[in-house]
Amino acid sequence: MRYLKHIILLLFILSSCSEPFEFDVEEGAFNVIDAKVSTAEGGSYVRIIALNDSTETLRNDFTVQVISDRGEVVDFSYDRSSGNYLPVDPTFRGDNGVRYRFSAFNNDGILFDSSYDSIPDSFPIDINIADTLVLKLSTVLDSFILTEAVVSTAIVPFTSDVFYSRLKLVYAYQDYWMSDSTIVEEIDNFILFNNFQVDIPSSGAIIPLGIRVNEPWLFFDATQPAAFCNSVILFNCPNPCCGNPCCHFEDRWVMDFRLVQESLSPATYDYWENVEKLRNNDGLIFDTFPFPVEGNVECTGCDNQTLGLFQAVSESVSSVQRELRVLVQ
Repeated sequence: MRYLKHIILLLFILSSCSEPFEFDVEEGAFNVIDAKVSTAEGGSYVRIIALNDSTETLRNDFTVQVISDRGEVVDFSYDRSSGNYLPVDPTFRGDNGVRYRFSAFNNDGILFDSSYDSIPDSFPIDINIADTLVLKLSTVLDSFILTEAVVSTAIVPFTSDVFYSRLKLVYAYQDYWMSDSTIVEEIDNFILFNNFQVDIPSSGAIIPLGIRVNEPWLFFDATQPAAFCNSVILFNCPNPCCGNPCCHFEDRWVMDFRLVQESLSPATYDYWENVEKLRNNDGLIFDTFPFPVEGNVECTGCDNQTLGLFQAVSESVSSVQRELRVLVQ
C-alpha cells in the first residue's frame, strides 16, 4: 500500500508534459520497468528507472533483449535522447500471434525478467470528428459564452470476435516556424474498451474521445532572443500578435486528429483496468480501496522492489484532418 505513488509514476513516465497522478504515501526506493513491443515500427522500447524518494535515475548500464516464443532474439541499445532502450534494428516490428518477453541484466548481477505477453490481432476502429458548440468562460466578458469546438469519437464496428483495446486521442499540426509536426498527447488520458464485458450493437458503437475548442492559431519562434521578439509593440492590433516579429497568427490551420489504438492481451487489459480503478479513486467510502497494481516483471539480485509492466500490443492509427478556423473579435 505504501508504494502506490511509484506505481502510478511508472505508468505515465513516458515523454510527456502531463503530471503523474499523486498519492500520499511513504517514500522509498524502487526499480521501475516500462517496456513495450509493438507491431508499429518505432513503437517498441524499454525504459529502466531507479526511483528513490521520487528522484528518477535512468539506468543505461543494462544489456536488454526481447525474446519471442519462436526463439527470435531482438537486441536493444540505449538511446540518450529519449532515455529508452530501442531496437538495434530500427525497422523491428512485433508480429501478431507471437508471444514475447523481455530480459535485462548488468555487471552488478541484476536480472530483470518478464513473463510472456502475446500480441493479439488488430481490430479496426475509426475516428470521426464533428463540429459542436461548448460553453467557455470569457475572461474579457467575465461570463460563459458559446464557443465553436470539434468533438472526436471512435467508431467501433460490430464483431463476434472478442477484443481488448486501449484508445488514445492525439492531435498533430504543422508548426509555422518549424518543418516538423507538433504532436499534442496527454499520456494519462486513455479509454479502455472491450466487447467481452460490453456488448456492441449490430449498428456499431460510438465512444466519445474528447472535445477541442477552436482557439487562435498563434505560433512563436522560440529560436529568437527575447529582446528581438519584444522590439516592436503596436496598439490597436489587427491580430493577436501585435507586431511581435516572433509571433505569427493564422485564422485557419489544418489539424490532424489521430486515434491510436493498442489491441491488448486480456492480462495487459486487466493491468490497465486496475490502473483506471486507482485513477478514478477519490477516497470516498464506497470507492475501491487503493491497491498495488501487479505487473509482470521480476528481478533477481535486486535490493529494492521492482514495479513494472512489459506489454506486447498490436498498434494501429486512424486519422482525419480538419481545417480549424478562428474568428478574432
